[in-house]
Amino acid sequence: MEDLGKYVFYVIINNGEDNGYAYGVVKNKKYEHQSYLETLIGIEPYFFENVDIGYYWNKTIESFVKMGNITFVNSSISLNDIDNNLYLLYLPSNPSLYQLNMLESFLPQLELMNIDVGVYGELEEAFKEIRISNDFNSFEYLKEYIFKNKSEIESKRYIK
Repeated sequence: MEDLGKYVFYVIINNGEDNGYAYGVVKNKKYEHQSYLETLIGIEPYFFENVDIGYYWNKTIESFVKMGNITFVNSSISLNDIDNNLYLLYLPSNPSLYQLNMLESFLPQLELMNIDVGVYGELEEAFKEIRISNDFNSFEYLKEYIFKNKSEIESKRYIK
């Protein structure tokens, strides 16, 4: 299993299948996200063809996630102590089963990290209403997100 803490960007691609792949950019001595984003785009430029690439890396990632890709970001790349880092998990509205299984396999790592989640795409507004709750827990929401989406995918399979 990959060590998510060593990445600045880690992407789980949505190819609409039960299988897929992921790739990432490992943290080095640079302290600005934009250079890591350029490296990420260079790995597989095809995935960014229809993405609104802007000066602000987070807006580019939001656009990328709206297309169905899960992206994990180390928001505190200048810090070396993993306990002080905040990791952002950008979630699409309609993930694939492969993506959900990958996320589920990362739960033991994510439980030990300081994470924040966001949902982008068609369910973004509904998520924002949930997010403003005083008792919002990112990790619990992530587990619920995985369970709910896996259940929906599996129920669609039985309908066919």
